[in-house]
Amino acid sequence: RTDYEPTTSGRTLREMNGLRHTDPAILPLWQTYKDRQEYLHGRCFYRGEWDADADVLYHIRATLDYIQDAERLAGAAAG
Repeated sequence: RTDYEPTTSGRTLREMNGLRHTDPAILPLWQTYKDRQEYLHGRCFYRGEWDADADVLYHIRATLDYIQDAERLAGAAAG
């Protein structure tokens, strides 16, 4: 929806933040992306803070759900 693919997670979050104000379909994706980005990228990758396997697996599975939802939304916008 921005006509380009953001190159960083921070850029993706900023673009989605702007889109969520004009397109209500983006809001749930924005929240999911924000939560996953904060946990997996911020806490796990940068700070090395993560709990047992179940916690990490939950966030990875939620990321897969996010990707499928984003692809569906992108397909709907293209169609």
